Parts: sequence; C-alpha cells; structure tokens
Amino acid sequence: MTKASIAKKFKNKIKQLPDGRYQIRVNGENIMRTSLDAVITRIMDLENGTAVKKNELTFEKLAKDWLSFRMQTSAAGTYSKACYIARTFLGGSSLANVPIKKCTIADLVEFLNHCLSIKPDMTYKYWESNVMANLRNMMDYAIDNGLAEKNLFAGFKAHKDQFAAKKVTPKAHQFFNDEERRSIRAHILQKVSMEHSSLPLGILFVFNTGIRDGELCELRWGDIETIKGIQKLHVSREQVEECDTEGRHIGYKPVDHCKTDSGDRYISLNNEALEILRQVRVLNNAKGIPCEKEDLIFQLILNGEIMPCNIRCFD
Repeated sequence: MTKASIAKKFKNKIKQLPDGRYQIRVNGENIMRTSLDAVITRIMDLENGTAVKKNELTFEKLAKDWLSFRMQTSAAGTYSKACYIARTFLGGSSLANVPIKKCTIADLVEFLNHCLSIKPDMTYKYWESNVMANLRNMMDYAIDNGLAEKNLFAGFKAHKDQFAAKKVTPKAHQFFNDEERRSIRAHILQKVSMEHSSLPLGILFVFNTGIRDGELCELRWGDIETIKGIQKLHVSREQVEECDTEGRHIGYKPVDHCKTDSGDRYISLNNEALEILRQVRVLNNAKGIPCEKEDLIFQLILNGEIMPCNIRCFD
C-alpha cells in the first residue's frame, strides 16, 4: 500500500491527543507519533510487512538489556535516573521500535520532537546531560557487546534554540546570607528546646562541617578523633538511595564508603560543631540512646525502639 492509500484508509481513525501527538492502534500495536506523516509511515510498514522483525534488535530491547547491566554496575541513584529516562522518553516513542541497524537521522529528529512534547520546558543542558548522556551510554554498551558498530547518538547535536531557556538563579539566592543563617539557627535551637530532639541539630552540624546529608546519617561517635591536639571528624561512610529493579525508590541503605575516593576525609571541628555534639550527647543520654564509639550520633526513637535516621529525617 502507498502512503496515499494508507492516509485515505486510516485518516478518520487517527486521533490527535491533547499534547499534540497523533495516535492509532493497528494490528495490536499502539502507534503514537508527533507528526501525522510518521504515523502513516508506521502503518505502511505494518500493512506492507516491512515492520520490525522479531529477531531484530530494537532500541526498546536494547534498553532492557542495558538497564539490567546498569542495575548491577551503578549506584542506585544513577540506575534510577537511567530507568526514568528510558521509561519517560524512549518508552512510547517511535525510536523504541526502530532496529538500531536501520536508525536514521530522521528517526533521531523524530525522537527529539517526541521528547520536547513530553517535556516542553526541557533545557539544552537537560537534553545533553540526561537524555542523550544515557542513550550514548546505552549505545556504548551495545558496541562493547558486539550489538552495534557505531554510536548513533555520538554525533547527533540538536540546536539550542529548540529548547527552553535556562533559568539562571542569582548567586544571592544560592546561599544563605548571615541574617538567614542566624534566623535558621534560632529556629533550630527553639525546636530542640521544645521537642528535646537532636535531629534539628543535624542541620546545624551540616552548616558547620559541609558534609552531605547521607554522610550525616552514618556518623558514629568513634569518627571524632583528636589529631595533633585538634578534634576532627573522619567521614568515611554514607547512606544512599535504594531502588527496585524498575529504578523506583524503596528506601535507603548504609554503605561503607563515600560517594568518591576523595570523600573519605578529615574535617576540623569548630567550636559550634563541638557544642552541637555535646548537646546531642546530652539529649541522647536523657532518652537512653547509647553514645559509645560504634553508635550512630544521630538516632531517633520510633514506637519505643531506637532507630537509625535516614536522609528524609533532615529534609
């Protein structure tokens, strides 16, 4: 069948969705494209028997293999982002059903338009560092495993004018000024006095040490060391996100290393940081929370049981 005959036969059956995409179901396949011509082309492939063969490797099939690999070799947060990109942008796109050996520039342009229809406020930075970075990584995996000969996304560059303008946050809004820090400090101390909880002090401790919230959750009393007369904090562990096989968040777990090799470090403790630790010890002792070297510094009591904190406790 020709494009003209396809258009005539299916014209009244193709629907335009609220987001501007065109949709129709043909031979059990739900076809959604950003242009009417792309829908007709796909119908023509199905009607003429030139659609993807079962043994051909499509981007959708490749993504499943690649995500299984990523689940075993990357951090939970990185894996979660890869799943999100594959699920949100690749899934439901025309590119998903294209065999990687038959992919053309036109397919990549169609995919770009699809992504922009999903996320109209997408910036060029998001496109490059999230969508394309993951797809290029996926193609590198295909090349390493002999499934492809070249990275189809390596040389594909979209024009910046197609994307939303980057929102620039003034430097004055990126950091707390002195007045804001004093206000936050006063609010935290008031909250500690009213609730007799050590958790708000964790925020103040972060202000004074610059550690990450995941590192804060895994601090132990034994991490406080005196080196050449100076009390220092040894940061060597952190708490990280835990995901299921679909990349969805299911909780947090401790790991015995930092995010990077340089993350294992010693931080000199100033007077306020030392005072915070003293107050935490007093509050813990009053509640029966142990403060031995192997015990976590920040803990809570939930339903009468002493529990470790997680990152959400300090949100």
